[in-house]
Amino acid sequence: MILILLALISIFLVLSRTEVFSTSVRYNFIITLQIFGLLSLVSVEALSYFNILNATTVRIFWAVILLGSVFFVQSFQVLRDLPKKITALWKQDKLLLSASLMILTLTFFVGLLYAPITYDSLSYHLPRIEFWIQHQNISYYATQTDRNLYQPPLAEYMVLQFRIIDNADYFDFFVQWIFGLGSCVIASLIASLIASDKKTQLIAFFVTATIPMLILQSGTTQNDLIHAFFISAAFLHFLLDIREGRKTTIIWAGLAIGQAILTKGTAYIFLMPICIWWGLNRLVEVYQKRFLFSKLVFQILILVAFFLGNILTFYARNYEYIGSPLGVSKDLYYHYNNQSHSLADMVSVISRNVGLHFGLPGLHKVTEMSLLWFHEHILNQPLNNPATSFTHFDLPLLASTEDTVSCFLHLILIIMTSIYTIRKGNAMSRILLAIIGLSFLVFCYVVKFQIWHIRLHLPIFLLSAPLIAIYLNQFKFKYIAFILLSISGISYAVFTFGRPLIKFPPLTSEIYFTHPRNTHYYTFETEYSKKINSFIQFLEESPYKTIGIKTDDPYGNDALYPIMYELRGKKTFIPVQVTNESKKYQVDSPKPDCVIYFTPYPPYDFLTLNQHDKYHRIPNNAGNLIIFVSNNLKSNK
Repeated sequence: MILILLALISIFLVLSRTEVFSTSVRYNFIITLQIFGLLSLVSVEALSYFNILNATTVRIFWAVILLGSVFFVQSFQVLRDLPKKITALWKQDKLLLSASLMILTLTFFVGLLYAPITYDSLSYHLPRIEFWIQHQNISYYATQTDRNLYQPPLAEYMVLQFRIIDNADYFDFFVQWIFGLGSCVIASLIASLIASDKKTQLIAFFVTATIPMLILQSGTTQNDLIHAFFISAAFLHFLLDIREGRKTTIIWAGLAIGQAILTKGTAYIFLMPICIWWGLNRLVEVYQKRFLFSKLVFQILILVAFFLGNILTFYARNYEYIGSPLGVSKDLYYHYNNQSHSLADMVSVISRNVGLHFGLPGLHKVTEMSLLWFHEHILNQPLNNPATSFTHFDLPLLASTEDTVSCFLHLILIIMTSIYTIRKGNAMSRILLAIIGLSFLVFCYVVKFQIWHIRLHLPIFLLSAPLIAIYLNQFKFKYIAFILLSISGISYAVFTFGRPLIKFPPLTSEIYFTHPRNTHYYTFETEYSKKINSFIQFLEESPYKTIGIKTDDPYGNDALYPIMYELRGKKTFIPVQVTNESKKYQVDSPKPDCVIYFTPYPPYDFLTLNQHDKYHRIPNNAGNLIIFVSNNLKSNK
């Protein structure tokens, strides 16, 4: 971790000594994070091409970056000036800065003290990294969980840098955390371009730092916060291009667009209104002869070049895999996207997405009953119409997990801010509000409802923070709002259900950071966690070196990562009996010594991989993990 941090600090200092970037420490920080994403992509793609993606080569890559950037560093004045800048901010508003820094510090320790626990992280974000390390490349491979292949991988490329250098996952969370900090900085920069006073900028930073989903996501190994950061960065660069006409902003905008799409597929939805706004603005300037058409064409070419430079190899692998650069088959498209777009269906999807943010104890039941009545008596359709529903609408009693936490206070502030902006906002604030509203409507139009959609709403909340800051700065009761947001933010950071800093059942789980790290994975199922760890210990002590993996669940199994991680460097894992499109990547490999079958209902006591390789089941007490051993080997259990 230290090597990468030193390299990024050096890059930051190099940016700060150049004429173009010397004016803004905050902007330099944003560019540094984008460069980190770019360098992670370059390192993974280049080393993978030669099948040498390993700890040694990654260390050499970052050492070269560090030495190269240090060569151009001529002054550490920027770092020496940082305490003065923070002191100046402190004098402006101690409450806001203290609360923001406290929340960010708390989330850092949450990520550091706990192992990853979210389902998507355990089932595909992190297992794909383990397979890349095992294969020493990112080439597609046969797997029952093909989300490991076609899902955008940039977040995992960045996590891989820490995982492979440290040979541990202690700092895997740091990627989302640093991009969470970057999101706060972007909000303050956007606020500075819409309303220039420093108090509004500080409020924007504070409002962003108190978003519950940002707080909980910043200690995880998912990709939602990184995705939201790049979308916000694209808007920032476009705004700077229009306002100041910097030569380099269009480059960073194209890079941000490519990075957002290479992080998460829903980026297309949120980027569309931003790109339309920038394009229309430039066309108006061309029409008014304030901007050359040839220059606009040149800017578009730059945008496309940097976008494709990020995404092209990923598109190529997906096209080779399934015939689509997006990696989405027709079945998946119909699975995730709305199949009906009637007015009633769209109102239904919108109401349910808004309703997700009312998941507070007591209020959650009122919300569920109200939406049910609204659908039955006003819309005349079921609440969970399969044509627009990936999951049923069901608000949890304690919505304090990384997938379901509600952003109730921020939603109320967005509603109040929208009214204020329409009535009294300037032109740019109204444009930003329109972009946010259009993004949300397009999102609801395209994507089927899921109870985990709050994660995907993060770009909306990040882009709303500057507008909320402008509203709060003139709000009569703003200090009451600041106190409520501070209490809310600190509470979510301290009492996260699965990863509490202060254990307080039933508000939090029984698992605590003082427990062994390998017991953190299943905070909701402590008994299951014990079974998995016992199963891992059995495999570690067994003579089985090559382990086959079989699952009937195409979305993956959350027990796979703990097994692969705990046995890293000791065992080799091979998916077997793959039946999806990725089976074409099946290569001749060593015969598995045993096969782990992830299923609650094993249909037989014997498993046959082919007519020659037969495996018999052995007793184990690991729930839905069934183990079959080659008839040529004996269990040492």
